Amino acid sequence: MSEPAEQPPIPTAASGVHGAAHTRIHLALGGQQLGSFDILEVNAKLRTGELPSLGIMAWYPGLREWVALDRVPGVHVLLTPPEFSQPVMHSGAPSVTGDATGGLIPYKNPLALIGYYTGIASLIPVLGFVTGPIALVLGIMGLIRRARQPAIRGAVHAWIAIILGGGSFIVHLIFVAAMVTR
Repeated sequence: MSEPAEQPPIPTAASGVHGAAHTRIHLALGGQQLGSFDILEVNAKLRTGELPSLGIMAWYPGLREWVALDRVPGVHVLLTPPEFSQPVMHSGAPSVTGDATGGLIPYKNPLALIGYYTGIASLIPVLGFVTGPIALVLGIMGLIRRARQPAIRGAVHAWIAIILGGGSFIVHLIFVAAMVTR
């Protein structure tokens, strides 16, 4: 590749554009000349990612010094780099993926979920005497399952089942004891 005699040395920093129309653009990256290209070639190489958007210096006849490539009229530097698909890496650990609920409903931990709803049902007077212990047991089982498989979630639902079920059962026992002692 032959360089024009009036071409300045390869730059270390960018400066302003001082030229007008041009046909061939000389490019350099990190002190290494990349070659001479026309505007269409430069734009095509930028679009495909063959040339990086940042760090490229350019010179063409009419300029006194090298300039950043994005300062050359007619060159279209991408503001965001081209996206390339990343290879999928699989590990031995189970992956946690989102769902339509945003992860709020632990459908993979049905013990915690059923315990949660049973715990809420235990707040209903009289019904809580039966559903309270069920919610308590299901909540404990849901926590045990969550401890064995952290990816399934549901700890909050299990704790709510334990608190509501146990609390409701205790309140119902106190109420029954008060009724019997009268």
